[in-house]
Amino acid sequence: MSTLRAFVLAMLIVAYFVAATVWLPDFVLRTEPLAGIGRTGRDLMASGTWAIGLWFGMITLRRAQGRGKI
Repeated sequence: MSTLRAFVLAMLIVAYFVAATVWLPDFVLRTEPLAGIGRTGRDLMASGTWAIGLWFGMITLRRAQGRGKI
């Protein structure tokens, strides 16, 4: 694997995890439908969004590693 390809893959992985575990839960908290529910419900929705994003990223990384893509 070339240095440039490794760098691009690393940046894509970092960008995904930042988007899935930082930006997306924050975006979900700011949506209008969640404004009407209580704090506990909003926290659960944000935590669920974070967990699904993290889980999907970890599973995808594991499968890519198994196939020799990374």
